[in-house]
Parts: sequence; structure tokens; C-alpha cells
Amino acid sequence: MATPDENSIPDALAVRHDGSMDQGVAAVVAGLAGTMGALAGAMAGVRGARLGALKAVEAARLQVEDQAQAEHRHWVREQRRQAYTRTSHLYVEVLHNLRACADALSQGQRDLAAERQALTNRAVIDLQIAVFDLRLWGPPEIVAVAKDLRRSANRAFDVLVRWRDAVASDQDCEHLLREYNQAVDVLGDPYAEYMRVAADTLGVPSPT
Repeated sequence: MATPDENSIPDALAVRHDGSMDQGVAAVVAGLAGTMGALAGAMAGVRGARLGALKAVEAARLQVEDQAQAEHRHWVREQRRQAYTRTSHLYVEVLHNLRACADALSQGQRDLAAERQALTNRAVIDLQIAVFDLRLWGPPEIVAVAKDLRRSANRAFDVLVRWRDAVASDQDCEHLLREYNQAVDVLGDPYAEYMRVAADTLGVPSPT
């Protein structure tokens, strides 16, 4: 069978060199470029979403930490308020018992004076414990003024005990009465300072 020569191939089947192949390649390249662009956009979107998620997680973590710190500060403030109030109440109780015991001694009621002295002693001990516990909560300023409360209460109670002992042994008590009155007269000063520092620490208006 005869092999057709090149000149016999129909023009429709002949490979054209008029630029149509270049156009096809350009179309493929353009398609690939579009695909790459879409892929890059998708990756950028994923990266952006990841960064957004990380920022959201970090913001949530900071919010939780801030809330926890705020709750802790509130808890500490409440513990301080209770400790400060207890110390104040115990100091007032000491003053009340000192006065009651002194009244009994002045009226010659020795048995009642002994009873009141025991109550005063208990109140003084409770005050000392409360002042000691204040070191757990601070700040140092409140501990310092609370120690002044304790020293003032101890001083007045010491004079009261010596006064009662003198009464019990029928000794002259005039000088002890004067000493006791002097100790009692200054009990209000450390209390006023204690209340001022307590109010400042708690952030409340100072008592008048």
C-alpha cells in the first residue's frame, strides 16, 4: 500500500505554526497562576484564622487571670476587714472590762472586782491573739498600730492588777488610782490611729 507523502496530508490535520500553541500554553499558565493564587489566598486565610484563634485564646487567658486576681484581691480585702473588725471589737471589750473592774474596786466590791478582772484578763489575751493574727493579712502599718493597742491595753491592765492587789491587802491605793487613770486616759489615741489606718487600707471613709 502506498504511503502518502507529506504533501498529501490534508491541511486540516497539518500542525500549524501560526501561534495557536503559544496561546494554549498561555492559557495553561494562566490557569496554574490562578490556582496558585487561590491556594495562596486559602493559606493566608488559614494563617489569619490561626492567628485570630491564638489571639482569642490569649485574650481569654488574660481575662481569666485578671478575673482570678480581682477575686483574690476581693477575698484578701474581706479577710482583712474581718480581722480588723475583730481586733477593734476586742479592744473595746478590754476597755469595757477595765472600766467595770475599776468601778467595782472604787465601790469596794472586791468579789465583783475579782470577777471583772478575770474577764479583763481574758479579753486582753484575746486581743493579743487577734493582733498576732493580723500579721497574716497586713499591711505592716496596721500591724504596727495594732501593737500600740496591745501595749496600751497591757499597760492599763497591769496597773489595774496592782491596784486590786493593793486593795485586797488594804494598802494605800491613791497613787495606783492616779496611775490607772493616766493609763486609761491615753487608750483612745492608739485606737483612733488604728481605725484610721484600717480605713485607709480597706479604702473606706475614715471614721469620725
